Amino acid sequence: MFPLLRRLFALAGTTLLPATVLATALPATALAGAEAAGERVPVVELRVPGPDLRAAVVEHCVGFPAVVTAEGELGGGTCRRPAGTSVPRLTGEGRVLLAVDRPGWTWQATYRSTRSAEPGCRTTRPAVAVAEGIYRLRPPRQAGSYQVTLVGTGPQESLRARFDWSYGTGRC
Repeated sequence: MFPLLRRLFALAGTTLLPATVLATALPATALAGAEAAGERVPVVELRVPGPDLRAAVVEHCVGFPAVVTAEGELGGGTCRRPAGTSVPRLTGEGRVLLAVDRPGWTWQATYRSTRSAEPGCRTTRPAVAVAEGIYRLRPPRQAGSYQVTLVGTGPQESLRARFDWSYGTGRC
């Protein structure tokens, strides 16, 4: 990778900061698209009976496409953690739909019990796509109180979001 950076510096004719090298090395359209997608954190809504809630986004990452040359490959990305979003709390056994304002994503939910450390009280389940940008979250197998972490992956982006969910009376 260092020979590639040295060559890029030589082509520019000066010593540049690495961020400038990355901006120079990436095609302008790819960089503009990644920046535009990265300017706004995706909205992750929880659609439940009653008013919709927003999951607390804890990390949003944008990846820049790799540029491949004879000397090697140059790519990168950036992650940020949005400031102080409160974690919503759901109560009840009704269905939970996840709505995201970005097309082409896949989602999974990790459920970790807040009451028990038993292995049966911790699970990860994929979300089921029901329409473009709408996913059904399957509840954990055991009723209880859970901290839910959503992990979404989309074209050149990824995201982690959280909410708490209590339903039924169970050991978890």
